[in-house]
Amino acid sequence: MWYVIQTLAGQEEIVKLMAEKYLPEDSYEACRILYYIRKKRYQGEWHEIRERLLPGYLFLVADSPWPAWEALKKVSKFSKILRNYEENVIYPVSREEEEFLKKLAGDKDEVELSYGMIEGDRVRIISGSLVGMEAVIRKVDRHKRVAYIEMRIFGEIKLVEVGLEIVAKEERGE
Repeated sequence: MWYVIQTLAGQEEIVKLMAEKYLPEDSYEACRILYYIRKKRYQGEWHEIRERLLPGYLFLVADSPWPAWEALKKVSKFSKILRNYEENVIYPVSREEEEFLKKLAGDKDEVELSYGMIEGDRVRIISGSLVGMEAVIRKVDRHKRVAYIEMRIFGEIKLVEVGLEIVAKEERGE
């Protein structure tokens, strides 16, 4: 199951290293930070850059979150596992949320840059992580070369930015 570790945005790599240092090796499968690839223009050229998909969050893949909870108490000023303190329960990411994240990021923990076309008022993805996921796209910013997708995560609906390059635009005549 996937569990959520929350930290300060920008501290994800440090918390991941600390978790890997303090967690017993047999207590977890992976500690993941999810990224996305997008294009950004600087120094007169377009560059592919890697950014955090969900700043401030890591995912712990484990059968039980309690060894991680104990280990992260040692670095508590940096992180916490999302939990219900009243019931003393650590909730995993829901199965639907986990499947969506796996479909989006794959095994590489990275949302690939997608390429698409605008056909009238619709976007059609022709390659990349968003293939077949056009229904979750809520907004396209062609200037920034990103799409804003709607996803349910941590029990809430969030708009998340991912890389999208529009390679063609077709106007439909009536």
